[in-house]
Amino acid sequence: MRAGVLTAAAMLCVGLAQAGAAEMTFATATNGGSCVGCSWISAQGEITLKSHEKLRAFFNGKGIDDVYLDSEGGSVEGAIELGRAFRELRVSTHVGQTLSQPGEWRKDLKAGHCLGACALAFAGGVTRGIGYKASRLERLAFGVSASSYTAETMPQHAAVDGQARLDGKILAYVLDMGLDPRALLPNAKNAQVYSADEMTAFRIIWNPPMLSEWRVEPFQWGLAAVSQGGDGNPSLRLYCEGRRKKLLYSLRKPAEMLVIGYQENWPYHFAGAEIPVEKIDFQPTDTLWRAYLTLPDAFIPAVSGEEDALSNANDNPPGQETSISFSTKGLANAARIAFKNCL
Repeated sequence: MRAGVLTAAAMLCVGLAQAGAAEMTFATATNGGSCVGCSWISAQGEITLKSHEKLRAFFNGKGIDDVYLDSEGGSVEGAIELGRAFRELRVSTHVGQTLSQPGEWRKDLKAGHCLGACALAFAGGVTRGIGYKASRLERLAFGVSASSYTAETMPQHAAVDGQARLDGKILAYVLDMGLDPRALLPNAKNAQVYSADEMTAFRIIWNPPMLSEWRVEPFQWGLAAVSQGGDGNPSLRLYCEGRRKKLLYSLRKPAEMLVIGYQENWPYHFAGAEIPVEKIDFQPTDTLWRAYLTLPDAFIPAVSGEEDALSNANDNPPGQETSISFSTKGLANAARIAFKNCL
């Protein structure tokens, strides 16, 4: 993902966009590549009570997993509903501004901001990331003021009760989205921003292993070590082909995202090894993207920690590279069994 600024003042204390800001719009964007993450949805502008409805109408059939937010906030209740829509649609949220070049259909990303109520919407991502060290994430807090809870829209004596109900709604939402409620409390130093450890501990930044622990199952004429998503998508398979050790990465994607002309020979990194792409097999009819990788003859998976990732070191901008996280549980034993016939 690209560098961005996420100011969580909506879980915090702002909640309103600047006057006159345009309502949030959604659009598909691509940088022209075929990698996972080379296409995304841009979400830019002020969040309203109708934003979640616009998202659902727009998202129908798009099948894109990443949303880049660039917003100065808006309606707190609208942001909560938008965040719930993000979670329902199983998308990942990032912070970034989508740029268009004159006469170019390709888009680019640069550092963006997610201010006020936008931070609540950001929390709805299945996975969440804000970018590099240049990004800023302010501390979450109670006391969000929203236009629906002001003296203009309710009697003054009801304002305190209305604010208390809004705070309760924010807390319930934060818990539903899987954040640690400690994220809403000040720390001992009364710091305005989270430390890297806090962002991880409070699950504000969240990117869990996407794939299951490894197991052995029949494949072709032998056995394969397999790790895959809950619905079988995506999947990683380690197996033998002749005497060669192979890794097959399979991913179902919409046909329009399978851009022909994927450049080969970008090195991939997997379990401690650097490996070249041997073959990319596009199958747009059943929207299946496959990458076949030949592992070094002496390959034995290096297991350190509870998770790892298959990633490629291409020349795309950071965050736009092919990368898939997986659990390392069972990897060493499953690979040993799958590679027995490679000898």
